[in-house]
Amino acid sequence: MSAGSDYLQSIDSELGTKYDLKHACPHCGTGAKQVWYERVKRKDLPRLRKHRAIMTRNDHILVDEAMRKMLESAGITGISFAEVHARDDIGDWNPIDRDQILIESTLPPMRGELTADEAQGLCKVCRRGGHPFCSSKRHHEEDLIGMKDFNLTWEWFGYYSFDGNARRSKFSSPHILVTPKVMNLFREARVKTFEWTPVSIEG
Repeated sequence: MSAGSDYLQSIDSELGTKYDLKHACPHCGTGAKQVWYERVKRKDLPRLRKHRAIMTRNDHILVDEAMRKMLESAGITGISFAEVHARDDIGDWNPIDRDQILIESTLPPMRGELTADEAQGLCKVCRRGGHPFCSSKRHHEEDLIGMKDFNLTWEWFGYYSFDGNARRSKFSSPHILVTPKVMNLFREARVKTFEWTPVSIEG
């Protein structure tokens, strides 16, 4: 599950959303955990309110109340919800009529070896951050036993820049893996802001 062509420009860490870095890699920041409400730019609000669900630029999923109730009624697993905040007319941060989906399930590491080219951007300390977006590693069927409807990969993908301060940093991001049940719910709700890519699984 990933963002389509329509997404929010907001990155919450740049707006002051707090992250716990206690268990994060000291070199790339992988493992940083959001511990405060998602913040979005005020100029993003018109686009946000056009859609029942949409992602931010760093792959956080925001939904309206009706979409949240659909997910809850369907018994979707692996998630909880948190407030989303934006500045009001006088500049204070306050809750708005959207919720962030917090994904609470992380899959085991994928198996296999990266090629030399694929490994170039990999964090030299944790080897968890900086993975290439496409690689020769795969999940195996037995590793997915007990997976939830929403899951994050153990690996974080893409470029990172980390200096120990979340607000100034650019984190890699885990991929979001979901069951067909999740995809079908969003499609049923006529949400068109996401892309759905089949995942290759080794037997």
